[in-house]
Amino acid sequence: MSKNIKKLFNDINNILNPKDLIILLDELDSIALDRINSQDTREMGRVTTTILQSLDDLDENMVLIATTNLFKILIKQF
Repeated sequence: MSKNIKKLFNDINNILNPKDLIILLDELDSIALDRINSQDTREMGRVTTTILQSLDDLDENMVLIATTNLFKILIKQF
């Protein structure tokens, strides 16, 4: 799954007009779990790390909106 996320963000970063782009990550909590949570699997921890690294690499002109029902858990990550 981490490879797919890297590819997705690489594709997003290669868009010609990033200022015209709005990215919506709906229900981010379904893929970006708390890396410290003992119930979290290793792969989901890698996915969370990949998402965080990929967000750092996004063009600053892009608009990113993420939705979640678990704001208090995810805020620790972001």
